[in-house]
Amino acid sequence: MLDAIRTVDPSTLVFYEPLVLFDFGADTAHGDLGDPGAGFSFHDYCLGAAGPACEPLEELVFENAERHVAATGDVPFLTEYGATDDLDTIERLVRLSDAHMVSWQYWHYCDCADPTTSGPGVQAVVVDPSEPPTGANVKREKLRVLARPYPRAVAGTPRSFGFDPDTARFELEYSARTPKGDALGRRLDARVDTEVFLPRIQYPDGYSVQARGAEVVSEPGARVLRLERLRRSRSVEVAVTPKP
Repeated sequence: MLDAIRTVDPSTLVFYEPLVLFDFGADTAHGDLGDPGAGFSFHDYCLGAAGPACEPLEELVFENAERHVAATGDVPFLTEYGATDDLDTIERLVRLSDAHMVSWQYWHYCDCADPTTSGPGVQAVVVDPSEPPTGANVKREKLRVLARPYPRAVAGTPRSFGFDPDTARFELEYSARTPKGDALGRRLDARVDTEVFLPRIQYPDGYSVQARGAEVVSEPGARVLRLERLRRSRSVEVAVTPKP
């Protein structure tokens, strides 16, 4: 199938998934597709446990995914998790995603008469998709957990990033070199910007930025924070906090 896609589209990312038991901690035996534009799509759910007892099982899914993409070179993408109104469960998964620096999609925007997983009434962020996503039609506390700051483009190699929901403090650290290791990667032009998305629900009154090795080049209070690395800097450290 991938060969057929490549006859008409040589460059778009193509994602494949492992068997469904991968979602619950089983490893995958999927081989390397040998395509530089391949992506590894996986899900993460806890089976047979609840609450904090789920974290080791959820962590295992990430570890299996990391091991697979390290062997294949494919990009990892958590394309489904959640399906619940349990905010602690959602928070665990977004925190694990940040710790492993993996992009994600929450399941899902609306129930939309979907008969799968946890059933109607608990999966959605938006209650009625035919109405505007405002007011009581949005589960605000769930949105607050899901709408987190994240680096959407890094001019170098990200080393770590994370968000503390209690203080709304976001931290990002990255090197100036491309993602081939600090010793082997190419050092990027200092004029290439790093972009960090900062959702309004976390910073309703604006934010303050502390940057080491870079300067802010975006407008004050912009939803997308833009950073330009100082020319002699080998790495950058950034911290964002809400204004009082």
